[in-house]
Amino acid sequence: MKKTIIIILLSVLTYASANSQSYLGVRGSFNISSLSTGSAKSRPGFSVGAMYSTHLSDYWYFQPAILYNLSGSKSVSKFKPAYSGYTYNLEVPLILSRRFGDDDISFGLDFGPFMKYGLHGGYWVDDLTTGERTRPNIFDHQKRFDIGPQVGFSVIVYSLYIGYSFQYGMIKAWDDRRGNYYNSCMTFGYLFQVR
Repeated sequence: MKKTIIIILLSVLTYASANSQSYLGVRGSFNISSLSTGSAKSRPGFSVGAMYSTHLSDYWYFQPAILYNLSGSKSVSKFKPAYSGYTYNLEVPLILSRRFGDDDISFGLDFGPFMKYGLHGGYWVDDLTTGERTRPNIFDHQKRFDIGPQVGFSVIVYSLYIGYSFQYGMIKAWDDRRGNYYNSCMTFGYLFQVR
């Protein structure tokens, strides 16, 4: 299945690159992530990486990216047991953008799926029986993989890219906690024309 997805993605990128205007860029974002439950509060994070943008048809662009990011959550002050967890992830959003404007300045409505895989991270939790803080491996309690929808908007002014997006993970994040991850991102980048 993975090979089929990779082959289809490479075929689309190769076809689009051969027949249209394409850009390669760098991007970074400031993220706020948390769990979709009242027992969790937000954690700040970031993402950095590369993006690609290729013209598919009159107003549609395909904009995949490969990113390294930090996300996580922590307990609200009165939740017991108190905890805090974070992961560094490899993330791949596969975004379609409906662009309005011209080649110099355009506004886009962006949507598509994202996939995220946890590489490493940290976690602490208060043990209610001993009162001590323990530091187990985060991936003994949290799932490494997540997938879900991403929606947002972006503005491209000449080669400067500015965007906002919201992600909602479809896989329950923790084995022993309720809620799915969500993430809000403010992104800045620069695009270089490659064709």
